[in-house]
Amino acid sequence: MTCVVAFFFITVAADAQTGGFFIQGRKVLDANGTEFIMRGINHPHTWFASQLQTAVPAIAATKANCVRVVLSNGRRWTKNSASDVKNVINLCKQNKLIAVLEVHDCTGYSEQAGSVPLSTAVDYWIEIKSTLIGQEKWVIINIANEPYGNNVTADEWVDSHKAAIQRLRSEGFNHLLMVDAANWGQDWSNTTRSRAGDVVNADPKKTRSLVFICMMCTMTMRRLTATCRRSFRLICHFALASSQPTTARESL
Repeated sequence: MTCVVAFFFITVAADAQTGGFFIQGRKVLDANGTEFIMRGINHPHTWFASQLQTAVPAIAATKANCVRVVLSNGRRWTKNSASDVKNVINLCKQNKLIAVLEVHDCTGYSEQAGSVPLSTAVDYWIEIKSTLIGQEKWVIINIANEPYGNNVTADEWVDSHKAAIQRLRSEGFNHLLMVDAANWGQDWSNTTRSRAGDVVNADPKKTRSLVFICMMCTMTMRRLTATCRRSFRLICHFALASSQPTTARESL
C-alpha cells in the first residue's frame, strides 16, 4: 500500500527566522529562504539500526532530499540514544539529506495497546536536545507519529499539541515542527483541518514554524481509483485560514 502524505499549512507572514526551516504563506522555506518541497523515504531506524550506513546513502541515491527516520523513546522499543541520533543526523548531512525525526512509540495512543502519550515524545526530545539544538538547518522534528487513534476528542488533540509545542519552544527548540493529523494521521473527522489554527495560535515562535501532515493511507486511498494510486502522489496544500484547498500532483 502506497501511503501519501498531505501537508496542511496555515497561511502566515514570517517575521524573522532563526536559521532553520520556516513557513511563508503556503510554502516551506529553508534557512536560505529557498522553497523546500520534500521528496523522501521513511527509514525504520529503531528496528533496523544496523542498516543505517547502507540505507541512508541508498536513499540519497534515489535523489530524495529528506529521510523520515523512525526513533523510539524507549517506551515500546529500545530507546535511540542521543549519540545514535547524532550519528543519524551526521550521516544525513554527509549525504545531503534533511533528517525528519519522529518518535514512533505514541502511534495510535489510547486505541493501540502499548502506545504512550504525546507528552512522552516531548520528554524524549528534551532529553536529547543538546543533539538537536543547533541543527535546525538539517533537522525537522515530527513530534510523534500518528499519536492518536480514533477515540479522542478534538479538544484532546488540540490541547495536547498546544502543550507539546509550548514545552518544546520553552526548551529552545526553534526547528520546524511537524504535527500529525488526528485519527491515526488520516483526519477523516476533519479535526486537524478545522482546528489546526488553534494549535498554531498557541505557538510562541513568531515565524509559526509548524506543518500539519495527513497520512493519506487506508481511509483516503480507498477513495482513489486504482489508476490514481499507481500513477500519482498527491500533495495537498490547504490554506486553513480561508479553507480553500489546492492540490498539486507529482508523478511517482
